[in-house]
Amino acid sequence: MLQWNVKPVTVREYLKVLRTVLNWCKIEGLCGNIDFPKMPPAKYEKFIPPTPEEIREILNNASPHIVRVIIIGSQLGVRVGESELLKLAWSDVDLERCVLRVHGAKKNPNAPWREVPIRKSLLPIFKKWQTEDVKQGVVYLVHYKGSPVHRIWRAWHNTLRRAGIDRRI
Repeated sequence: MLQWNVKPVTVREYLKVLRTVLNWCKIEGLCGNIDFPKMPPAKYEKFIPPTPEEIREILNNASPHIVRVIIIGSQLGVRVGESELLKLAWSDVDLERCVLRVHGAKKNPNAPWREVPIRKSLLPIFKKWQTEDVKQGVVYLVHYKGSPVHRIWRAWHNTLRRAGIDRRI
């Protein structure tokens, strides 16, 4: 797995699952006693948040859809990805109540959505976006030229490159 460019922490998580399966097999009598070695402690990467200057450069060099991802993801705590942020539609936004309805993952049918408060300072930004999108007939909050966005990896890395940032953010 390490040859596949998988991080050691991920390998450790996979090994924990394997150990759980093997222990279950032992309890159920499907195999003998397995002496699974003790795993070394995980070494997580240190994440250094962007500086105010880096944030300014990122926003100055980002495409409009990436700006929306940054604002919604950082200010409302919505998970970036297809399960939450990229699935948001204007029908999920209630600017009068100042809430954003975030749909839950399919794996949790008991919690179909949660309401996330929208800060009053963000209301003018949301109203501007909504006005622009209504004129174009756009349904999704995050879109690229009217089409829904399914992933942002390439656009994000291009933004960092244009901003002159070569570290992982």
